[in-house]
Amino acid sequence: MKNIIYIGIIILIISMLLLLYESSLLSSNNLVGGISNITVVKNFKIESNSFVSYPVVFNTSAPLTSIIVSKSKINFYFMSNSAFSEWKADVDNGITGLSSAKRLENSGVYYIFNNITNATMPIGLVQNITTVPIFASNTLVLNAGNYEAVIDNMKGSASLSKIVNVSFIYIPPITNATLNNPAFSNLKNLLNESMWFGGAFFVVFLIGLALIIYGLLKNPKSITIKTEEGKEQISLSDVNKLYEGIEKKYKKYKNRRISGKTNIKDRVKSKTKKTKNRK
Repeated sequence: MKNIIYIGIIILIISMLLLLYESSLLSSNNLVGGISNITVVKNFKIESNSFVSYPVVFNTSAPLTSIIVSKSKINFYFMSNSAFSEWKADVDNGITGLSSAKRLENSGVYYIFNNITNATMPIGLVQNITTVPIFASNTLVLNAGNYEAVIDNMKGSASLSKIVNVSFIYIPPITNATLNNPAFSNLKNLLNESMWFGGAFFVVFLIGLALIIYGLLKNPKSITIKTEEGKEQISLSDVNKLYEGIEKKYKKYKNRRISGKTNIKDRVKSKTKKTKNRK
């Protein structure tokens, strides 16, 4: 049964190797490398007391998947193109960008962030970014159309008096062109391969674990010894104790023999010395 346990351990080791390989497939470098080829990254330099808008085109209905990263606090809004026209008109008439965005809530404005350095849309897209907007529309899937990402560094922004560098990152809606993009195909193949190795790890791990448990359960707790009176069951623990007792007695006997030999030699040496002295 020990052989079965050893085989189970070897299979567990193989499952761990499969898990390591799957982890290497899903490493940040591989995923980021695959996603970056289908991701739009725009870097902006916003002057003090000004704003920048960037057009986002949806060729089909899709959820917005985006990240905003800034070194300094800014206001950020995401809205439809028609809402942006109204927002810009308000700003030109002296209304602050934040006030106008709030006025257009549920009228084309989908997200409003106030004085943030990073944020995601939808909220919680990235685990370490937990910024909560002051307004978020209940609309999760945006219709095909034209939208505007607005970075506001005007009145109401904590960075009003300085230049701010901001990155706007988003993944465009998946269309036929995206599906035919080799980068998307590579990413899809990577995820499929990772899922296969993940499943293989799970199956192999269970097999190894089952073999170890089976080996432990079937490992004999006693042995049968033939005696003159018949067969007798002796527990392995008793056998081990008997073996340990024999081993201890053998060591004592061996030590006595060694000490006995030493004493005989010493006696012979002492007698030889006495004989020489008499001469």
